[in-house]
Amino acid sequence: EIKNVVIYNGVTSIGDVAFIGCSNLTTIIIPNSITSIGNNAFYGCTNLAKVELSDNIDTISSNAFYNCSSLIDVVVPDTVSDITLYGQAFYNCTLLSDESVNALCKHINAQPDSSSVFSRCESLKNIVTNTAEVKSKKPNYAGLYDMSGNVWEWCYDKYSTTERIFRGGGWIYSANFCTVDYRGYVDNLKNSSADAVTIIDLYQVYGKSSDVGFRVVRNANK
Repeated sequence: EIKNVVIYNGVTSIGDVAFIGCSNLTTIIIPNSITSIGNNAFYGCTNLAKVELSDNIDTISSNAFYNCSSLIDVVVPDTVSDITLYGQAFYNCTLLSDESVNALCKHINAQPDSSSVFSRCESLKNIVTNTAEVKSKKPNYAGLYDMSGNVWEWCYDKYSTTERIFRGGGWIYSANFCTVDYRGYVDNLKNSSADAVTIIDLYQVYGKSSDVGFRVVRNANK
């Protein structure tokens, strides 16, 4: 039955699952003493419409606002310097506005597990929340499409006797992963890993993921 929450100054964090399933919650006032919002803190608060972050917020954990389907606005104070944002923090916030998200993204320090942070936020037009159609983005300098970003591509070239390379970065990763010098490898026999240069999620050849595909090539005509 909780509808409104005021957290008093001096509290430093909103803990994991603090307000999970509080579907009647509509507003919350977060004091400047708050520095972090825990995992699943507002999970399923389907009537929460607006959140004003504190001046000192630095961490929004996984699933923090998962399925807050009425959330329209997240207010980020100009004094905020850097927010570490983890996976699916705003999953299925279908009414979240581009204006609000653009302000939030100015302060984001995305983590490797920040996959699908805004997944199923269907009102967003300027944020990538899924894969893109082939050739819908500009080609690279060689005129080739979709070589970087969109999905990690399992390649034919080998890392070792049993391990094959995947390259290109995926849509859920930051730009520094979507370059030609980043790579991981896939063990054809059992396991997957990443080389010493790259820290990415681990995949197996026989598995599947929304950001992993394969690279198709053909011999050039002579």
